[in-house]
Amino acid sequence: MEPIVITDERERTRCVIDQSRGASIVRWETAAGMPIVSRNVPGEDQRSKPGCFIMSPWTNRVARARMTFRGREHALDKRVAADGTAMHGDVRSHPWTIVDRSPVSARLTFESRSVAGGANFPWAFAMQVRYELLRSVLRIDMTLWNRADEPMPCGMGLHPYFPRAPIGGAARQPKVMFPCRGRYESKAMLPVALARRDGLTRRFASPAFWPAAAIDDVFDGYQGLAHVDYGTHGVTMRSDVSLSHLVAFSPTDAKGNLEPFFAIEPVTMANDAFNLAARGWRDTGVRTLDPGQSLSCWTTIALEA
Repeated sequence: MEPIVITDERERTRCVIDQSRGASIVRWETAAGMPIVSRNVPGEDQRSKPGCFIMSPWTNRVARARMTFRGREHALDKRVAADGTAMHGDVRSHPWTIVDRSPVSARLTFESRSVAGGANFPWAFAMQVRYELLRSVLRIDMTLWNRADEPMPCGMGLHPYFPRAPIGGAARQPKVMFPCRGRYESKAMLPVALARRDGLTRRFASPAFWPAAAIDDVFDGYQGLAHVDYGTHGVTMRSDVSLSHLVAFSPTDAKGNLEPFFAIEPVTMANDAFNLAARGWRDTGVRTLDPGQSLSCWTTIALEA
């Protein structure tokens, strides 16, 4: 399948969407080729490692690839997870269907019942995403439906990557801000204690450089605003209140050097939220949808001078 390309009305930016792999954003860039949402790794296959992908019907990790809901344990397929967890939901690995599109927008849907061999989730569900580009602002609207005949636990979110440097050359540190209430104490990226305000939470309450180390942490009380300041321009991401958690991901390579990208991920739920909720944790972000009910959220990402 050929990727979908949408451009804003003045053709200042273009967004490439891959319907064959999760309706992911391959990259969003200016007309001059400057990356806005992208991993920005030369020679990397952008369709297999896109600039932004949808996570649903759960986000990030589920411990041991097993989830408990209302006293019943369900197994998930580990598939791509090397650490024994089930990662990033299921929709990113399947083709989606185009519903409608225009030069500035595209709407796509996914039905779990259409997956040969079944989707990687115990309940049938459906999703819709709509991308729209207006005045160098990318708007993303997502809706998740319960297609099963019983209540379904769920969550969803986005996994956008941002380049460390807007144009090629050596990686450099932009200033980043994402106010949150607190960070979960975690082991192997799985929460082991309730979120609390700590040094990293305070650091990113206002624009600050990334620490010179890897980060893979989940925060709660996300206030729906994140900003990346490159000096020459900025990128601002806003999300609605249903995306109440955030994951900050800044990996290093085999030599310990920071990769040329990082991720700021607005999500509805904490890592391993299904199991945390089953153990009585509060405010994990797990949503329960009755048959036919839906959950919707929106995010905008704006390129600013």
